[in-house]
Amino acid sequence: MLQSSIYVMSSITECFPMVLLEALSLGLPVVSFDCPNGPRHIIKDNNDGVLVSYLNIEKLANNIIDFIQNKNKLDQFSNQAKINVSRFSESQIMPLWLNILEK
Repeated sequence: MLQSSIYVMSSITECFPMVLLEALSLGLPVVSFDCPNGPRHIIKDNNDGVLVSYLNIEKLANNIIDFIQNKNKLDQFSNQAKINVSRFSESQIMPLWLNILEK
C-alpha cells in the first residue's frame, strides 16, 4: 500500500473491511463498489473515496482513470482520507464499546 496512490475494492460482498481503514489512514482514496454492507459505512462518497453503483465495472474503471488523470482531485481526496479515518480511532470507538458492554 505504501507504493500506491489509490485503493480499489472490487469485492462483490463485504462486512466491515478493515483494509479500507488501513488504506484511508495512509491517505489512499478508495474506489469501491457500493456493496450491500461495508464500504458505505466507511467511505465518505465523493470526499475520501468513491462508491460506485454495485457491480458497475465501467463506472469503477472510469473513477480509477479519473483519479489517475486528475492529480488535484487525488490530492484532495487523499487529504480527506487521512482526516476522515480518525472517526474510527480508538479514542472514538472505545467509549462506544464500553457503553455497550456496560449495559
